[in-house]
Amino acid sequence: MTAIRTTLRYRSTRLCALAICLVAVMFSAALAEEATSSQPSGVDTSALSELRAAVHAAASAGLIADAQSDSTRADLADAPVYLVNLVVSDDLSEVHGMMEVSYTHQASQPVDEIAFHLYANGIGGRISVNDGRIDGAAAGIRLSDEETVAWIHLEQDLEEGQSITVALEFAASVPVSNIAHYGILTTTGRMSSLAHLLPLLAIFDGRWRVDLPPEYGDVLYADVGFYLVALEVPADTAVAGTGFEASRTTLSSERVRVTIAAGPVREVYLALMKDTHAVTTTSGGTSIRVFAPPHLASRAEQAGELIALALESFGDWLGTYPFSELDVVVAPTRAVGMEFPGAILIGESSFVQSSTDLTSRSGGPSFFEVVLVHETAHQWFHTIVGNDQTNLPWLDESVVQYVTWQHAEARYGAAGDEAFEQWLHNTYLRAGIPEAPLGLPTSAYSPSTYASVIYGKGPLFYASLEDEYGDQAILAALQLYLDEFRWKNGTTAGIRAALEASCGCSLGPWFEAWIYGN
Repeated sequence: MTAIRTTLRYRSTRLCALAICLVAVMFSAALAEEATSSQPSGVDTSALSELRAAVHAAASAGLIADAQSDSTRADLADAPVYLVNLVVSDDLSEVHGMMEVSYTHQASQPVDEIAFHLYANGIGGRISVNDGRIDGAAAGIRLSDEETVAWIHLEQDLEEGQSITVALEFAASVPVSNIAHYGILTTTGRMSSLAHLLPLLAIFDGRWRVDLPPEYGDVLYADVGFYLVALEVPADTAVAGTGFEASRTTLSSERVRVTIAAGPVREVYLALMKDTHAVTTTSGGTSIRVFAPPHLASRAEQAGELIALALESFGDWLGTYPFSELDVVVAPTRAVGMEFPGAILIGESSFVQSSTDLTSRSGGPSFFEVVLVHETAHQWFHTIVGNDQTNLPWLDESVVQYVTWQHAEARYGAAGDEAFEQWLHNTYLRAGIPEAPLGLPTSAYSPSTYASVIYGKGPLFYASLEDEYGDQAILAALQLYLDEFRWKNGTTAGIRAALEASCGCSLGPWFEAWIYGN
């Protein structure tokens, strides 16, 4: 591994598979020249602007025509840019990497440290940060929160509007047959799911948001950024996940380098597979790629068709899906399904379930279809509009379950509506009709109560509003919410404002009863 580490040390030239490599190299050289003992030393803003423009342009190739303007939105001009080099071992279990992150501080309160999530250390994997630099100069690193947070020390406070570049060298181990946190970070030697593997900038909103997630529920809370990832893998490896494959370069008979561009996205998920069957379906300007074990080829085709229908429905109701690809990866995890930007992870056990109805009522969707549609809906509610999944899980999960219900009714009529509603009631009853409100952190619920309240009670909240004000008012509110918080992080106040604007009403009593539990 010494050779790998040497190859990785602060060499942005590994990104030269794209034309923007010259900008990346110039930027790195500028950083090296400016490095002094005083930090932050002041990044060359002209070079930084060129770099950001180049990475934004590369990522824009992964957006459909109607979403091209998202890469040049004024409110994303200072979004973080991640340049990442990764080398993966032959058995797909070890990853050595280096990343350079350009960061502009946008809060009025100055900071003397930069926080990065190391989510892998909290979900059964192992990641260590071996070196850190600020604008080319060595920086101190400390770990906290059971080593799920890395703090990079600044010699001088970083003020609003100032930019720095943080360079991190790291090594990660992917566990075999992982059972922690649904096993979404795991390897079999022939397939690796690299969920939440890369170090990720934390959100600063007066303090760094680095709350330690519990062992259940989702964990992500991040701002969007733009990524270029150069990934060296065995030559017989298929790569899927967030973003699109901008280039593939043969390094030898046994190794290739795949360059991935992505943005705007909150993180990059990668899946590496040596034995897989890929099926491609299209919906509008999007290619739906389903990667599954060869013996599930026919099931993969069915999955692609179901997701295409969901993209069409949600596109009509919520706005067009923005990316040119949506990857679906079937993996031997304990997760039923898990959402990532531009990607869906489906547990093999739920993928192979027979096409049975949700309940004893016939004519509705199968559980297999519901899982696929639910995770597809997350592309609007957590990819386009994010939220704090640790402290406000209801914001994405409950509305996703509601629009999945809407899709069932649109596709199967009254039978789909009734079957889905009965299934939700059964989910809620399973924990004995808990009185817990929706607006609590994940840790405030037990694992069983979390599922019953967030996935069962949550969509019933929206259904109760629908009964009072009509489904068109609710869908119009969701469109307002998506427009207001596009590529930002939504809030409870934000969804309430959208609902009230749509219905022309005050929902104080509803939120007090359902969300706050008062």
